[in-house]
Amino acid sequence: MIRKDLTGAGLSVKDDQGRIFDFHGQRTTFITGLSRARVQPAIAQKLARHSDIKLTMGTYTSMDLDELGSAVESLPRLVLSDVKQSEMVKSDEQLSKLQDVWEQLSNDIRLQIIDIVEKAVGSGT
Repeated sequence: MIRKDLTGAGLSVKDDQGRIFDFHGQRTTFITGLSRARVQPAIAQKLARHSDIKLTMGTYTSMDLDELGSAVESLPRLVLSDVKQSEMVKSDEQLSKLQDVWEQLSNDIRLQIIDIVEKAVGSGT
């Protein structure tokens, strides 16, 4: 019926992306719209009268890259655990102390330390 109406109106049944305007295309539009409205998948499945959620979500739900990117960006930011944060504070404090000591050393001693570290790294110790 849809095909007959489109043909009668001089309209193409396919769009420029090869999608066909038919009953199933209308279902895809409907279910994708539900998904974009954040309707729970189980509700979309019932509204589509599908017996399998895989059909509803896999076949009749269409997502583009922008939507996928937005979904990832909506995730909460990860926060380091209190233990990790306290370890980082300790290492920041140690680094700060080391920088203070480093600045007090003469260039000769700095060069000797660098030489020792390079040799240790090169030998794997």
